[in-house]
Amino acid sequence: MKKQVGKIVNTQGIRGEVRVLSNSDFKDIRFKEGNKLEVKMRRESEMIEIERHYQHKNFDILKLKGYDNINDVIKFKNGLLMGEPLQDDALGDGEYFVEQIVGLDVVDQDGNKVGVVKAINTQSYQKLLTVKTSGKDAMIPYVDHFVDRVDLATNTMHVNLIPGLIDED
Repeated sequence: MKKQVGKIVNTQGIRGEVRVLSNSDFKDIRFKEGNKLEVKMRRESEMIEIERHYQHKNFDILKLKGYDNINDVIKFKNGLLMGEPLQDDALGDGEYFVEQIVGLDVVDQDGNKVGVVKAINTQSYQKLLTVKTSGKDAMIPYVDHFVDRVDLATNTMHVNLIPGLIDED
């Protein structure tokens, strides 16, 4: 079953490139040259092949094979990019899919439950965890300095918190 991996929000330049707001876990794998994705538009869908991928600001820019003009890709604006789920063997050591992380209990360095992972923001330069705490949602950078380890067997993520990172109100 295909899952949404991004949305084409606009064209990029005049040579058949599209600007994508991605929600894919591993963009370097998902948007690799030669990969095929489906673009779902309102009344139809179309298979596309990726010719080239690069980052520009917060967007992923895709050059589509066989589409060499802005007029060829304008129809894809607001289309949803659908792709096959990636296989576990595509992951490196210590890498996880978003759906494996969301829902994990977050435990601090003292063994106290902080909350539950609600979402992962992959749109910014740095991935951020949104953690549902007893108060309001907290944002924790998803980097080695803060995330000590993930234990899928016990459904927990162990984090190292610094004072002020999570509001105690």
